[in-house]
Amino acid sequence: MCRADVSGIFVTKPQPVTVVVGEDAKMLCQSDNETAVNWKVRLFSSAGEGERVCYNGEILSGHTNKYSINNDRTNKLYKAYNLVIHNAGSNDAGEYTCTEHAGIGLSASANLSVTSSGKDCISLPCSFVS
Repeated sequence: MCRADVSGIFVTKPQPVTVVVGEDAKMLCQSDNETAVNWKVRLFSSAGEGERVCYNGEILSGHTNKYSINNDRTNKLYKAYNLVIHNAGSNDAGEYTCTEHAGIGLSASANLSVTSSGKDCISLPCSFVS
């Protein structure tokens, strides 16, 4: 489920995230009331306005292998419904938007970046960095 607390403010908004290919990424969303949350993804590799992957509290069919909801709370007073992107690849890079479902227009977005390596290759070729 991805129900969240939303009455007018986000307690925790999505922030930019960078992961290495193959890692899981977590986009945070935590708000202050009992309204469902939707997640929409606009991938950088495709045109258009994006695709909804979570609607009214549920990961949509066809997306359950790629996405899940994690309820770890950064603020213990409120429910958290964080979108987890499993086994991130370069095609998962994009803008991730959390929107409350009640229709008051509250939304917040952040970008996911996926890198090919966690190594810093500024001064040496990657093969020489340990």
